[in-house]
Amino acid sequence: MSARPLFPFLLRDLNLLSEPPQFRVRYIGSFMSSSQKNYPKVGIGVIVVKNGKLLMGKRINTHGGNTWSLPGGKLEFNETWEECAIRECSEETGIKIKNPVFFLATNDIMKEEGKHYITIYMKGEYELGEASVIESDKFIEVGWFDLNDLPLPRFLSLSNLWKKLKLV
Repeated sequence: MSARPLFPFLLRDLNLLSEPPQFRVRYIGSFMSSSQKNYPKVGIGVIVVKNGKLLMGKRINTHGGNTWSLPGGKLEFNETWEECAIRECSEETGIKIKNPVFFLATNDIMKEEGKHYITIYMKGEYELGEASVIESDKFIEVGWFDLNDLPLPRFLSLSNLWKKLKLV
């Protein structure tokens, strides 16, 4: 009696590796075209606390307009989370941070806007600078807010962070 492979589909797929590259691409591509499938984007949120106050901005001209969020933005190709946190905080608020470290991640599905982000929250240490609106196409107001009295409404990813931390 011959042994039957446990995963015949895997053996079939591995056999494709012996095929010329043009056939492999055609076979693999037949399952799903990348143009037909959407994937979540990666966002970085930056938590900066100074003298018991949290750095926040009121969003404008983007998804989540007129809600309050932390500084942050899209992770660029070949950029580390730490580099993105430092860059975004400086670009949006004029605040320089140091030693950003991973804090938490949220899965943010914005059905009405047709967007889906995985938001990586980084906690950075305040280094220097005065909070101000640097990118007026992203924020209309920036400031430091008491941790016990944060402004509303909150951007979805920030609300999701608060839920994870059980602060709601």
